[in-house]
Amino acid sequence: MSVMGNFTTFAHTAYALIQGPLALGEDSILTSSWRKLTRRKPLQLSTRAIDAYRGVIVVKVGRIDRLPSKYRKEAIEIVWSAVMRGYDDAGLAQELHERFGFTRARARDIAKSQCRMASAVIENAENLEKGFLNAVWVHKPRCTVPSHGAFNFRRYNLRTGACIDDKQVLPGSEPGCFCQASVGAQPG
Repeated sequence: MSVMGNFTTFAHTAYALIQGPLALGEDSILTSSWRKLTRRKPLQLSTRAIDAYRGVIVVKVGRIDRLPSKYRKEAIEIVWSAVMRGYDDAGLAQELHERFGFTRARARDIAKSQCRMASAVIENAENLEKGFLNAVWVHKPRCTVPSHGAFNFRRYNLRTGACIDDKQVLPGSEPGCFCQASVGAQPG
């Protein structure tokens, strides 16, 4: 093979790697290699943040529709592992698909939702640890929870969450919620 032929082969392989999993088949060797290369680093969380998430994971995993109760414990372990790996939603989606038979699209939605809800709880605990007591609710247009829009730019207590629809919630802590918390520049 000529030098030009070798370069062309290299260029095509490099292009496929750069494009990542979206340009490749779902089950290709390059896709799994890409996933390993882009795997996020494990989270470095405080004990308070870990305890906060540990306290709600059962409820969050319990919100997965059509997951038989006999699989809940295994699902909790899988979600916990993905969150501790740095909110690895791609890896979680793959595990949900393989172990529980969810379609790839449904597994991807569940994984993103679980990681987003975990992030909200962990971020709230970290803000409390930094000394913040209050935050401002920032509603995002992608949020599918109608009552969250009415709470936009309102202050709430980080310890209790915001009282919306007669329950205490944190931004991003419910399925379909993309809202965020904004803490002030100074703790307290």
